[in-house]
Amino acid sequence: MSQKKELINKVDVFKTLDDSVKERLESIMEQRTVHEGEDFAVEGAQAFYFFILISGKIMLSTKEGKAVVFKESGDFIGFELLSSQGIYKTTLKSLSEGQVFFLDRSKFLAMIQEDSLMAESIMTEWESYFLKTAPFIEKPGSTGAESIY
Repeated sequence: MSQKKELINKVDVFKTLDDSVKERLESIMEQRTVHEGEDFAVEGAQAFYFFILISGKIMLSTKEGKAVVFKESGDFIGFELLSSQGIYKTTLKSLSEGQVFFLDRSKFLAMIQEDSLMAESIMTEWESYFLKTAPFIEKPGSTGAESIY
């Protein structure tokens, strides 16, 4: 099993997807090295990617000073799934050297827009993960949030 597929199977948000969808996800993922102290997503900047942690430690922080650290292989860092106009709502900083899969946001959203059942499944799992992982981050409301349908 490829490293991509292995990690996709660990991601709570993707656990209910069938293998054909997981294969499509693999095709839009790119592995990158992140360096200690590197900001690879900055609050207020255009959101181009979601992230799946392979190794290392990533801190997600808000301008209000709230933060959460991701350190488990397979952690999904994609709280901008429905962000207003595709803008990062948080900053991601690497706390150590590590490896991250960058998941192209526009390709991912286009993929789930093709299948409303898949989109519903992902959104249900995402909301649960979101509330469990970072309940302090304000979820986008119906105003200004992009529709995935």
